[in-house]
Amino acid sequence: TELVTRPVVCLPRERGGWGFPCVDIAPTVLQLKTMLKILRDEPGPARSLALYFVGHSRRDLGVESPSSPGPCAETPPPDYRRAIQLFKRLEERAPQLDVVETPTARLTEVLLEPQISATQVELGDSFSWSRLTSSYLPGHLRDFEWQRGWGVLPSKDRLLRWGVSRTDECPNCGNRETNVHAVKECVVARTFWRVIRTSFHGLGVGLYLLRGRYPPGVFVRLLLATAEYVLWRNRCCAVRQARRSRALWPLLWRLRRELVGHLVVVEEQLFFLGEQEFLRRWSCRYLSVRDSRIELRFRYLDNL
Repeated sequence: TELVTRPVVCLPRERGGWGFPCVDIAPTVLQLKTMLKILRDEPGPARSLALYFVGHSRRDLGVESPSSPGPCAETPPPDYRRAIQLFKRLEERAPQLDVVETPTARLTEVLLEPQISATQVELGDSFSWSRLTSSYLPGHLRDFEWQRGWGVLPSKDRLLRWGVSRTDECPNCGNRETNVHAVKECVVARTFWRVIRTSFHGLGVGLYLLRGRYPPGVFVRLLLATAEYVLWRNRCCAVRQARRSRALWPLLWRLRRELVGHLVVVEEQLFFLGEQEFLRRWSCRYLSVRDSRIELRFRYLDNL
């Protein structure tokens, strides 16, 4: 899309990317690192051959001339020229980095930063990627939160802009639907979040909804991501069925099922970490361990 491009995917996880090295740049970066290692190494056949192909461009690489310089190529081969040009670009943009010691992913990020627009930078800095796309979350929740963070969920406003939908009205309330509206502003979402805020009082859900601040704690991250995912799935069901889906109980039971389903998987951590270390990471007033099983307290449903 217009927001998620190849340079964005190459960004580190904490900035909204996945840390994938760019296939166009990474091979040349690896070649440059290898070439510099050879040129900075002790004299030997490989170093003599590299000095020959680099020629007089060794000054640009910061390599000292040998005491008895031998013959050198008038023009470096194409692969060497690309590596030398890449070194100059790195020197211009990040002169403080040691090309040999710096990880390839970091060097790729430096080279791709000029291709990232101001809008992408703003989105990347305004979302808590490390919390809502952390490894503690199931894979489908991480993917969903990543798409939500970049604003690329197929909401009606985006589908209308692409010519896929004839209207940008929310399927549940009739207002203009955006990525934010679907999980926070819709009448269904507001009622749903009111129950969640009451049932899990004290975890900072209200602060997240009002000010956008992400509360600490592994369980609350799971709760927020799961709740938003349930709301989005409900919106998708309304679109598919071509009728409003405002019932609260199915949403709450689906939320509980998602939470309990993931906590069953998390019980493996309880086995390997032990109860004390597990509770240090996950403990809150709504989670407890009894007979080596994790129990969830959902106040609104438990009181029925």
